[in-house]
Amino acid sequence: MNRSLKYFIPEESPFVKNAAAIFSRGVLEFLKIMIVAIPGMAKLFTILKISIFKKEETDFFIDVIERTLRERKLNPNLRKNDLIEMMAEAFKGEIDRVGFKI
Repeated sequence: MNRSLKYFIPEESPFVKNAAAIFSRGVLEFLKIMIVAIPGMAKLFTILKISIFKKEETDFFIDVIERTLRERKLNPNLRKNDLIEMMAEAFKGEIDRVGFKI
């Protein structure tokens, strides 16, 4: 992590903990990724409801994004130039597939 960011984002923050957990892979996660790369296995994983992502951490980030989108929808003055804003614009059809405003 960038040294200057350490002063602004404490290591015990939920964001940092969940990001670190998502990117730390054990043997089981590694095997899932390798197996899902086999043709047809992704569909089997979907049918069996097996995920290659860690549920708790993934749910954390989904919740953060959903809350941020709701908050920005309720208060248009909160617009920012970030990934979440680009996603919101894409959902509304304001940007094309490459990310340029239409």
